Amino acid sequence: MKFRILLLLCIISPFSFVSAQTGKTYQVKSPDGKINITITSKETINWMVQHDGTDIITSSAISMMLDNGELLGQNVSVKKVVAASADVVINTPIYKKDKVRDNYNQLTIIFKGDYGVIFRAYNDGVAYRWFTQKKGEITVLNEEANFNFKDDDKAFLPFVNDYRNKDKFNTSFESHYDVLNLSKIKKDTLAFLPVLVDVGQALKAVILEADLQDYPGMYLAPGEGNSLHGVFAQVPTEEFVNRLNYAVKTRANYIAKTAGTRSFPWRVVVISTEDRQLADNDMMQLPVFSYKFWPAHHTAPNHPPAPAIAQLSATSLTARFLFSGAAPKRKKHGAWAKNHFQYATAHPKSPVVGQKAGWKKNIYV
Repeated sequence: MKFRILLLLCIISPFSFVSAQTGKTYQVKSPDGKINITITSKETINWMVQHDGTDIITSSAISMMLDNGELLGQNVSVKKVVAASADVVINTPIYKKDKVRDNYNQLTIIFKGDYGVIFRAYNDGVAYRWFTQKKGEITVLNEEANFNFKDDDKAFLPFVNDYRNKDKFNTSFESHYDVLNLSKIKKDTLAFLPVLVDVGQALKAVILEADLQDYPGMYLAPGEGNSLHGVFAQVPTEEFVNRLNYAVKTRANYIAKTAGTRSFPWRVVVISTEDRQLADNDMMQLPVFSYKFWPAHHTAPNHPPAPAIAQLSATSLTARFLFSGAAPKRKKHGAWAKNHFQYATAHPKSPVVGQKAGWKKNIYV
């Protein structure tokens, strides 16, 4: 009788946990039960995603390397696991909707070593993020973010196509989407987000990120087999003016020097069963407002460029607004931009994404 009750609880609950000699396995399901995230932890942390039993992301390793030799995500020891759920309505004053439903199940895994990973399952996608609880400042050398697929699926990718000063991370984030099978993506190419992968049976997976503060944006490059992996720009140490633009001359050997206690950007995969769902998905929307600043005179040294893309989020990525061009000349315009940007960064449910070197202290590529 006890076994039957336990089995019934495992079926009903959106969370599950299995411990074995091969490591520990955790699962978190979306509120509607269709999407399932499986996390395994022992030598490495791996995650995989299924939709109604169909593989979206196959087992993929994640980790983060610090400059003191710590490799977060390897030879892990689980300290605590916390399950949580949310179903709230968020007011979105600068979005096409005035309210957005934020409904998910969440699993937080805390490891020995003062760090952890949060996994979320929504009805229309999944997300995970690292967090650290360390004293002082930390230096991140690199992050491992893998997105492995079962088959040689067709992908839609916007490639970086501007190599000024031979810097592969230099881009205006303007590109046509190329349609290629994963195996046909050239090894020396970089794609910026979002990237869509057609996993078959009408299922699409769109890779995004959110809450990008004091950290580089994620590019994607082809990995081994049918996979994509994250690539992160190292911190610029020297720049120069190239006509109206700044270009990077030299870079450090790390991707971020940041607070030791913080949350890192969300790695997001939106999942759709019909293409039309993507047009109305609150985690991925085209900019709904744009405001372009230009100085009175195009003298780049006197007017440092201040482009930034800020994406106000409810369920990871919700409403977006775009600032572009050079530093505002008129104070009232500058105050308008500053106030709206501060709203996006301060709102508790509003991760901000920066894709260009605008407010360089917080957002850079």
